Amino acid sequence: MASRFNLGNEAGVVITEVERGSIADQAGLKPGDVILEIGRKQIKNLDDYRKAVNELEKGRSALFLVKRGDNTIYIGIKVEE
Repeated sequence: MASRFNLGNEAGVVITEVERGSIADQAGLKPGDVILEIGRKQIKNLDDYRKAVNELEKGRSALFLVKRGDNTIYIGIKVEE
């Protein structure tokens, strides 16, 4: 997957698809983005991602650190209740 998106050996989770109208879509996440952190917790692999998502509080916002191309950006996402 990393080679498909020209990512090298970086840690993180690659977004391969974003459902139209989803929270991720509304927040501006795109296929090819790499999630590096959720709520200031480093995401090294899919297990880290799942754990961090399960710990998110419903109705609150979470800060995602995302690598997009050569840029790294923060995206705030409100978790549905």
